[in-house]
Amino acid sequence: MLYIARKDGVQFYAQPESIERLANDGYDILRLVEEPVGDVSAEVQSAVDAIGGSFQAPEPEVVKLNG
Repeated sequence: MLYIARKDGVQFYAQPESIERLANDGYDILRLVEEPVGDVSAEVQSAVDAIGGSFQAPEPEVVKLNG
């Protein structure tokens, strides 16, 4: 079983033996459910739809070095 601890915009994987302490410290504890994905393209489309439509990578920022 995999767990994620999340608080104030920070999240990380947590060991099962530490989730009680983390929960007492105010972290939300999420359990990851492992199940096979039959149709990967449908899974991707579902994830994209869940975040509000089509996904576009952000434009890279131009940075000048030494000048």
